[in-house]
Amino acid sequence: MQIIGQSYTLPSHTATILSMQTVFAAFGGYLLLGELLGLQEILGCIFIIVGMFLATNTCACTEKVCEEFFIFIRGLTPVRLLASHH
Repeated sequence: MQIIGQSYTLPSHTATILSMQTVFAAFGGYLLLGELLGLQEILGCIFIIVGMFLATNTCACTEKVCEEFFIFIRGLTPVRLLASHH
């Protein structure tokens, strides 16, 4: 059914839905099997949802947030971290 459904959707929509598969599995386990979600699992779901929102939203404010985030991440390179300890 998944393969048939994918043939009728856009590749970007398919990628978004498949990326959310782990979130659906976590909530399905909670609802159907009574599994408990710990802080790590809840944070993981939140990060995935926020990441999917940022990846699919193309407004200028999102691009600015992403740009600032990548500048921050680039500033945390191992070379810079090692240099700051000396």
